[in-house]
Amino acid sequence: MGRQHEVQRLRALITQRRNVLVFGPIGIGKTAVVRATVEQLEHVVWVSSIAPLKAALQEIALRLVQIGRIAATEQETVRRLPIPALAQRLTTALEGCVLVLDRLEQATPSMAPALEALMTAPVTVGIATELPTSPKLTRVWWRFVQKVTLEPMQPEVAQQLFWSRVDRHAVPQPRLWDRLVVAKGGGNPLAILALATQAAADPSAVSIEHPAGRREVDLTPVLLCLGAVIVAARFVALGLNDVDTYILAGIGGAFFIVARYFIYRLLRQRAR
Repeated sequence: MGRQHEVQRLRALITQRRNVLVFGPIGIGKTAVVRATVEQLEHVVWVSSIAPLKAALQEIALRLVQIGRIAATEQETVRRLPIPALAQRLTTALEGCVLVLDRLEQATPSMAPALEALMTAPVTVGIATELPTSPKLTRVWWRFVQKVTLEPMQPEVAQQLFWSRVDRHAVPQPRLWDRLVVAKGGGNPLAILALATQAAADPSAVSIEHPAGRREVDLTPVLLCLGAVIVAARFVALGLNDVDTYILAGIGGAFFIVARYFIYRLLRQRAR
């Protein structure tokens, strides 16, 4: 719901035989958009996870057997090939197909040769929350000539998705849920569906929050700046022979180190 524009755009790019990367945070609907795009297409080969690589290549081989691109009598022989030979064999069979590579954020530099080989013949659609930065993988990412970034849902669309799963008449405070969907859902379909599940189970509970819809604040730059100020203060005080300021800066540095430990510990606990 609310992703028809992205589906149409992605379908047009595939028709033009362009490799496309679908990008966005967890729960934003990347996989759902790609599935809606390719469901009517023929010869679609979907890799659910790129890691481990050998398992991903075997998954491709099995799908190619199913659509008749590899003979069933060859299946075991192909599956036993080492990774470089297997990737090259699959490349030939993928000619004219649409290859979907999900969870590309799992890619490692050692996968680069196999990924480049796989993307030679088919139209490739990649799905990722982020792209690993590596010189060896840069050539792979360059093969995606188009990038489709999924944005959070607009408030009215988010509310429509929520009420498509919840009976509005069964909820005692529907307007409160409207505001909650916008405030807590963050336009993220996964978070909105979690809110819908909660509303269906207990309509009176309106304080639920889903991690997919929560926007985190990165405190790292703030802590780095604060640490730099403390260090600079000590050097300035030392240069001016200001003992009081030097001692205060030292106390501030000790406090900073302790505070940083507890802040990062708290953030790790929230991320779990």
